[in-house]
Amino acid sequence: MDTILKISTAFHPQTYGQMEVINRTMVHLLKGYNSKHPKTWDENLPYLQFAFNRVIHYSTLKTPFEQQYKARHDKHRVLCNFKEGDPVWLHLGKKRLTGEGNKLKPIHYGPFKIIKQMGDNAFQLELPLYMHMYSVINAGNLKLFEPSLLDNDPDEDTSLPSVDDLKIEREDHLHEDCIL
Repeated sequence: MDTILKISTAFHPQTYGQMEVINRTMVHLLKGYNSKHPKTWDENLPYLQFAFNRVIHYSTLKTPFEQQYKARHDKHRVLCNFKEGDPVWLHLGKKRLTGEGNKLKPIHYGPFKIIKQMGDNAFQLELPLYMHMYSVINAGNLKLFEPSLLDNDPDEDTSLPSVDDLKIEREDHLHEDCIL
């Protein structure tokens, strides 16, 4: 392949044609928008940038916002290979735990069994009632359970938080007062 590296500067953006087209379009937008007050072009630049980024482009049939955020979303997307009945670890995180030694407590608990898949990225787990948690969990907080290869005792692989370790967020029930 014959490729040539072209370094651009602010005053000579001749690296590829797309940047030149964008610059030309922005100049036309600025001329049309600031024809009566040409000295205030810098104040209107954010509005023109927003308008430019919201226009559907002919070649991609998407706006630049959609292209940029879809690429970011796909980059951070967690592919879930879980099935119903699979044992998984649940990531609770430090904010859901209370008590002393918070930093030394595990953040993955389980294994919990997947009851059913609720969508592309959410699963319903079989959680103990004392955890007072909603049982539908995002796939980003789940990790496939793999038993230890060193020990033969399967009970040593389980890790459940105790009641004292969990920060329970519940609403106090209102009691009806009697008027005498």
